[in-house]
Amino acid sequence: MADETQFTYKVLADDNLLYGPVDLPTLCEWVRQGLVVRESWIYRVEADNWHRAYDVPEIQAAIAAASEAAEAVGAFGVPYHITPGMLRRIRILGTMTDDQIRELSTAMHYREFKQFVPVVKADMPGNSMFLILGGEVRVRRFLNGREKILATLVTGDFFGELAMLDHSPRSAEVVTNVDSVLLELDGGALKLIAERSPWTAVPFLLAIIRTMARRIRTDNERWKGVIGYLEVLEVDLSKFFASIIQAGRQNVEPEKAYRAVTDEGVAYGPVDLATLKSWVQEGQVSAHNWVYSYAADSWRKTGQIAELLEAVQAATGAERVEIFSGVSPENLSQMKVLGAMTAEQLERVGKILGQRRAKPLEVIVKQDAPGDSMFLILEGEVRVRQMIKGTEKTLVVLPAGEFFGELSLFDHSPRSADVVAIKACTLIEITGESLKKLEEAAPDVTAAFLLAVGKTMARRIRMDNHRWGKLIEYLQGVGVDVSQLFN
Repeated sequence: MADETQFTYKVLADDNLLYGPVDLPTLCEWVRQGLVVRESWIYRVEADNWHRAYDVPEIQAAIAAASEAAEAVGAFGVPYHITPGMLRRIRILGTMTDDQIRELSTAMHYREFKQFVPVVKADMPGNSMFLILGGEVRVRRFLNGREKILATLVTGDFFGELAMLDHSPRSAEVVTNVDSVLLELDGGALKLIAERSPWTAVPFLLAIIRTMARRIRTDNERWKGVIGYLEVLEVDLSKFFASIIQAGRQNVEPEKAYRAVTDEGVAYGPVDLATLKSWVQEGQVSAHNWVYSYAADSWRKTGQIAELLEAVQAATGAERVEIFSGVSPENLSQMKVLGAMTAEQLERVGKILGQRRAKPLEVIVKQDAPGDSMFLILEGEVRVRQMIKGTEKTLVVLPAGEFFGELSLFDHSPRSADVVAIKACTLIEITGESLKKLEEAAPDVTAAFLLAVGKTMARRIRMDNHRWGKLIEYLQGVGVDVSQLFN
């Protein structure tokens, strides 16, 4: 029989993902932090068997201690002596009414931590956020064995919202600097609040999303600054940006690829033949424009390319209706961000929202322009780009089902990037006014929508973090010293 101390374990979490393998001390730490509970399924790797946590002898002491600790602070709900006025010191609760705060607090877990205790650990599974009612914590990562403090958070701040929204592993470790009192809210409890009391969930979710929007904007500005600085140093970033584009969409096979130069003298592509035909039919590429064929390795006029002749002849230049109101539930159901809604909810949404069409190569939103709306891509494909030191940089390509522009909707700041239609697009535009109408007419739909938007924004923040990591790897690979670059 194997020695229990030599076992490694995997845990089936609430998000239906398997975490591990980890050793026994780590598993006990997960129990202490509430990530593993009595009913959790545990897989013993060496024994090749599954057990409920309460049937795993070596963690019984940890489970009992965690249960006693929960009882000592009153498992769920905030103690009665803590009033809504006291909770309002937490900034994201500042605009909520007393009744809304009381309702939300019933889903929170009141927790006390001693000084220098880890609250969450990097790369561990998580599905909850923490609001700091009192105390101070530091957010850190270990780089080359040395502690790197990313932020210091105090009373009124919060952390862990990414894991709560998308149930992904923690991106950093958080440790208390002093004795601290935290309120923990897990994703399941928030979803329940959104269903039973959406008028409480909506202002809370809006506050979180606006904070995330500010975070994304700050990161975008830092990104532009770093890329601009690297270009002053004449660091060749062409291969790095090519890898970003490839990660954001499927590559076009070279033998099927084309580039087109428009009347404005801008070269677009590479794209496949179907996309190029749509550009011609929409009048964005005309018969006299130059097109480069990768297969032929040559330039020809559009009207001289046999496979484009039908599209050239079909191009009429007829004026198109750009905006029309009302969206069918069937169309809305294709959107990832709305996919969890019922047919009845989608019908109510469709009566409030409107659609807009965009031609190929049309700039839908302009960097630095004012804006207060977001767009859902019903049909087509768009490219998100930034102009850095006068040079265009593609950040990502978004297909049908995705959305963009959410930062301006939630914080009313200027657009952070250009968004250009690659193919003809049908878009659903959600303005600040239409969001307010939706909140008034259907708070349950609004809460579900905000949960989905928050989840996607959390995923994009993680992608941005990954992008920074890839940039560092690339710079190290080409011999750039990155030790002082991000100070």
